[in-house]
Amino acid sequence: MARPVEPELKAALLEKIIAYVWEHGIADFSLRPLAAVIGSSPRNIAYHFGSREDLLCVIFNTIRERMYDDFRVVQQNASSLEDALRKLWAWTAAPENRKLLKLLYEIFGTSVNHPDRFDGYARWVVTERLKFIGSILARFEIKDNEGQELATLIMIIFHGATLDLTATDDVARIERVIHGCIERIKLLTNA
Repeated sequence: MARPVEPELKAALLEKIIAYVWEHGIADFSLRPLAAVIGSSPRNIAYHFGSREDLLCVIFNTIRERMYDDFRVVQQNASSLEDALRKLWAWTAAPENRKLLKLLYEIFGTSVNHPDRFDGYARWVVTERLKFIGSILARFEIKDNEGQELATLIMIIFHGATLDLTATDDVARIERVIHGCIERIKLLTNA
């Protein structure tokens, strides 16, 4: 009979694994080097998390959830949609979050390039982003079709801006454009 998974051990392993991914990325992610660095074994990691792809999905979800938790805190006291979007952008563009952005793009690219191995993860991420942005819009009474379309527009704007930011690090140019887009969204919504 297999031993039961120990939640505390699994949580501790996950923290070590995320620290490893944070440092090394996922391009060459393999269980053996990971296990050697974190002081575990490939078998123990597989026992707790399943296949390499299953583990990567757990990592992806954990990082994404932590980011959304930060987003919620950052914009929860926003006085307007404009304020919420500005706070969201300020957090996103902060220098201490650049490594996170790069890792998220690496994760997203991997899942797009291997949808069979990651079971539609990229599509799911887009759906979750739209829900998150939709929840911000709903706070300011922007819902239904208008909310869905605006959530898509905001996601596309922020996605393009963060991609540009990770590639060029041209903060001044990108922030001018983002702030201009937020002003236009404000005019469009009267929110």
